[in-house]
Amino acid sequence: MLPSVTSEYEPHITNFGLASIIHLRCTYCPFTERSTTLETSSKVGSTYEVNTLHVLGEQTAGLAPTKVEKLFTTLGVDYTLHKTAHGSIQKRVGSEVEIMAKASCEKAFENEVITTMENVDRIEHSDGKDTVQLSVTGDCAWPTRGSGHSYASICGGFILMGAIHKKIISAAIFSKMCTVCENAEKEAVKQSKEPVYPEHDCFRGCRGIMADSDHLWRGSSKAMEPKGALCTALGLGKHCFTRDVLKAIVARIRYFTADEDSNMIAALNSALMPAWLRPVDKLSDPNHMQQIQYKLLEALRVKEKWKGGTLSKAVIDYLNRMYRYIIKSVAAKEDLEWALPEDEKVEWLSGAVMNVIDHAFGKHEHCGRYRVPLPDGTWHSWCGVDANDPDYKPHLPHGKFLNPNEPHGYYEKVKEVFASRLAKKEDSITTAVGRL
Repeated sequence: MLPSVTSEYEPHITNFGLASIIHLRCTYCPFTERSTTLETSSKVGSTYEVNTLHVLGEQTAGLAPTKVEKLFTTLGVDYTLHKTAHGSIQKRVGSEVEIMAKASCEKAFENEVITTMENVDRIEHSDGKDTVQLSVTGDCAWPTRGSGHSYASICGGFILMGAIHKKIISAAIFSKMCTVCENAEKEAVKQSKEPVYPEHDCFRGCRGIMADSDHLWRGSSKAMEPKGALCTALGLGKHCFTRDVLKAIVARIRYFTADEDSNMIAALNSALMPAWLRPVDKLSDPNHMQQIQYKLLEALRVKEKWKGGTLSKAVIDYLNRMYRYIIKSVAAKEDLEWALPEDEKVEWLSGAVMNVIDHAFGKHEHCGRYRVPLPDGTWHSWCGVDANDPDYKPHLPHGKFLNPNEPHGYYEKVKEVFASRLAKKEDSITTAVGRL
């Protein structure tokens, strides 16, 4: 038991991040006792576990160290973790997280391939190996939000997910900055010679998880998206499976669901063909399609100055909701093995989309053709008039259908917006919604 501490021998506290060491001086001898209630990590030497968990929490929440310091300062917590110690912990934590992420992606990828083989007839035989054609979805994200041609983020990440299990199977991380490389280049400029880069764990360029890495890549922020798609596609194609059932299998991407960025698919096919024999088909993301549809209708409303008129925001929301019903109905048909040739699916879906406008304007002659199949074998009509529901009222202003005979041509102009979307090949929802 430690002797009582008088005011002459008050304890001295040294903080290391969220950990503290209390120095207690004995009243009877000149020695000082160090006491702490926190444990150090067995894997990270003298680093306290609370600081390791703190850095891991920062990365999980996506918070910068300066923001965390401001939070602790506001709470009145004495937090002092030197940036060198913070960077050292961050590197060790990051490497462990990367190993776990790779193992998780490998497991998800192999499960995706096995499920595709069991449920989808998409296997080709060539050169003594079976090639499984996968359906994936992917997109790129940047910490600094941009729009149009304005992208100025120094880093970004591209994520690839399997279309069946909806789990991440590959990822590519981009960075334009590396302090070690930049210091070597500055020193080389001073001495007028070629830079000599020391051996280090460089994050500049493209760093792949179940994907190809390219540390020499120097592109813009917007160029990270097509480069990420290419690196993930190549990484999956080169993956060596560990399960015996997959050792004679080669996995390649056949259908790629993405936003309305045709440059990414063009870059993929330009780099992969003719080695992959089959080009990657681009499928439209229904969420992005609905957003574009909403923006076009909103632009039409503003252009024609229909504020509070027939094409109000309530009407636009109703048209987009019916548009979403059509997409979900095609997905339901695919789940029930809707065996129709591709050209007939095109015709059915195009007619169903255009029938949304007819339905909103009170024309129900063709609503019965576009019913939704149910698992019990019956058919459900999303049109209350076709279902003979006496209490049916559309979710339109005043519960009434729109008038197609109004003098301002609302009916024809709205149909032109829907028809223009169907006419675009890269935006075609024909094959997109069939493989949701």
